[in-house]
Amino acid sequence: MEVGKRIRHAEPWRGCQTCRQRSIRCDEERPVCSNCTKCGLVCEYARSQYTKAPKFVQANHGPLATRPSPAAQGSTLPPTSQGFASETAPTSASIPPSLDPYPQSLLPLTPAKRALLAFYTEEIIPEVFPIPAVNQAWNQTIIPQAFIEPALLHALLGITSSTLKLKHVKPFNPSAAFTELQLHKVASINLINRKLQNVLDATQLSTILTVLTLFGCELGVEEDSDAIQIHLKGLRELINLRGGFDGLPVFLIQVALLRFSGDLGFAATRRSLPSFPIVPMKPKLPKNTLDRISAGIDPRLRLLGMELMKFKDLLDPDMSQAYRDLSVVIAFRELCSGGVDVTLYEVEYFETLALRVQHHLITFLSTHLYRQDSDIQSICRVTVPIFAVRYQYNIYGPSMIMDSMVIQLYEVLSSLDLAESWKSFPSILVWAFMFGIWISKEKRMKEWFLFKLAEGSHGILSWQWIEIRDTLQTLFYVDRLQRAEFESICEEVRLLVPHAGQMQPESLKQSGPDWADPRE
Repeated sequence: MEVGKRIRHAEPWRGCQTCRQRSIRCDEERPVCSNCTKCGLVCEYARSQYTKAPKFVQANHGPLATRPSPAAQGSTLPPTSQGFASETAPTSASIPPSLDPYPQSLLPLTPAKRALLAFYTEEIIPEVFPIPAVNQAWNQTIIPQAFIEPALLHALLGITSSTLKLKHVKPFNPSAAFTELQLHKVASINLINRKLQNVLDATQLSTILTVLTLFGCELGVEEDSDAIQIHLKGLRELINLRGGFDGLPVFLIQVALLRFSGDLGFAATRRSLPSFPIVPMKPKLPKNTLDRISAGIDPRLRLLGMELMKFKDLLDPDMSQAYRDLSVVIAFRELCSGGVDVTLYEVEYFETLALRVQHHLITFLSTHLYRQDSDIQSICRVTVPIFAVRYQYNIYGPSMIMDSMVIQLYEVLSSLDLAESWKSFPSILVWAFMFGIWISKEKRMKEWFLFKLAEGSHGILSWQWIEIRDTLQTLFYVDRLQRAEFESICEEVRLLVPHAGQMQPESLKQSGPDWADPRE
């Protein structure tokens, strides 16, 4: 060693590895530093078990975009944080043996990750797909695909973290769940971008499942209508590359078109036409199968939509058929909810019919300016889709869709000559106003529906729940799901009716309630 020469001791690097590779100062913000946030790069810290991370860009204005580093092809997967799950997840949680056909996945399945996947299969999917045959088919499709496709596994872990955050599931920590969501989402996007560079890879079932799941991750954070439109466009392009819906499971098409604010939900919100084509109908079930299913239907469910058929001369013929088909779909779903065994093909047949009905309802909703609808048709044009969407979203009611639908219902009802309408079709008005009260989130909007219903029905109805319930069951209403809330609305109106002409809320003193149209 030369005398007089100072020995330099290298300070340990505490910033992220991405900033170190770029030779810039890191502010050490976690989980993602400011530089990586600004540039859309994966932010990796030295504590990770992984050695390198590809430099991908997470698109803000497109479904998925990529800018790989020169070493991307040989890089390993980006890191994921397991802190919140490993400390709090129940250790007994595990993937059911029937869903765990591979002893090893391409990503290490730690107990924490298995706990998240167990929550996905046992808690989330039964709520999204209430029919056992469908949720079992979905799990038996997506879990094996996730074990051989790391991008899909990351996406599933991300959407589970998103659900834990939204529902504040104990003992999971919401802030830690948000961190987990971001890390898994970025990792999934980086990986799936590579597959999107090749048509064969891009059209694989695992790729479409990954894009759908990432779509759900985005919606779990915030309802960004522009982002939804971009993701839907990307998904539509992938399905078009495959040659359409042929070969895709019906329950996957359901997710693409309606679940998680899919194409039909987005169209309902924006008052636009669906961007996906209508799904082709499956071959009709044998008569003996239909007879067997029909024999198990609750007699009360046979009344669904019957009141509307009294006014069929005032309804569009195509929509009359759509309403009849909807009543069949709801009756079948309620049969399944009662635990009756049905085959997967039977479920697929009726769920395909449901998708076609929903496509007709949303298309009709957005084309009213080109028709001269009767008053009853105008009410049904909005109220039936409200029922259908809320029935579909019993657990995850999307507020963005309902915000738009309640405005559309207000526009229809406020344009009517209500005095004459109460003389002509009181049952239809009771049904529509009660749905308006039910889905109204904003106080003044709810007051408008409530006071108009009490005022208009004064002297016409006694507002005894048994009578109101009988009326609702001849329209579109499901006692199992809606009874408690609708019975409460009935009691509220009953107490208000004697005073309806003597008091007015602020929402009636003005021209109408204030709102922000979701289209703007």
